[in-house]
Amino acid sequence: VNTELNARTSGGSVSIENLAGNQYARTSGGSMEANNIQGNVEMRTSGGAIRLENIEGQAEVATSGGSIRAKKVTQGLKARTSGGSLHLQEISGSLEARTSGGSIDLRLVNPIEYIEVSTSGGNVTVEVPENLGYDLELTGSRVRTELRNFTGSSSRDAIKGAMNGGGIPLKARTSGGSVSLKYYKAAS
Repeated sequence: VNTELNARTSGGSVSIENLAGNQYARTSGGSMEANNIQGNVEMRTSGGAIRLENIEGQAEVATSGGSIRAKKVTQGLKARTSGGSLHLQEISGSLEARTSGGSIDLRLVNPIEYIEVSTSGGNVTVEVPENLGYDLELTGSRVRTELRNFTGSSSRDAIKGAMNGGGIPLKARTSGGSVSLKYYKAAS
């Protein structure tokens, strides 16, 4: 169904499924979910978790007190939470993710424009295709990765430089945990 939705609730959960068009939803106290959407999604909640799956478009989500889970977002994701973790899989386009009190675990798929993630109180794990070039800026109490074809500086708690000739900006930082950068072999 091709429709634009604008939903608001002051205390309940919101679930949106199988729609084409842009989707906007806000709630003051419930969880939110969007599945199989062809279009952009914007969701905000003051007190619940957010879950996205199969979004063919951009997504912008924010919660004050819950976790955010997303799988298969094709044109970029902005995710922000004040008190939960972020678990983001198969994200393409640009990614901005922030949390004040949880960990961040993400896997990106090509095409990737840029990656910027930060947390104040948890670990960050980023998994990216191994064959692409990255401009790395990684900071944490400990930074773990295997540097391949790298030019720049690296220490126990920071890495800054170009990998595979550079290209995609990849910034990841945490104040209270470690940063791990992992690679996978992308299907051709």
